[in-house]
Amino acid sequence: MDDYVEYGKRCSETFCFWENYVSDYSQLLLDFVAAKRDDRRSMELETFAEMLPIDFMCGHVNYARWGAINIAEQKLLEDEHPDIAHALHTEQTAVYRAKKKFTGVWHDMALEQSLNKDCGKYH
Repeated sequence: MDDYVEYGKRCSETFCFWENYVSDYSQLLLDFVAAKRDDRRSMELETFAEMLPIDFMCGHVNYARWGAINIAEQKLLEDEHPDIAHALHTEQTAVYRAKKKFTGVWHDMALEQSLNKDCGKYH
């Protein structure tokens, strides 16, 4: 398999792009979602920072640009407001609708799910 991947990378830029996307970016996304759902704030920020170069490479300019700003603001928060940063790292920041492992979602997704559920009742 390694020989095939090396051959594909040498012969095709498209192969190289998709191999990077499938192997690297997919795992980072899985780690990011797991960190969000399990309320592991430090892992969430680490994986988010690791995604930024890949976002630039793939042309996701807004994610890359605003992601870098978000990470810088998170670092400023730790320096300027350590009590708030500590609360974000130690308190529950995910929304759990069931008492099961890996069922937490971030706030914006919980809000969207609630709105979709409510709209579905009346239409």
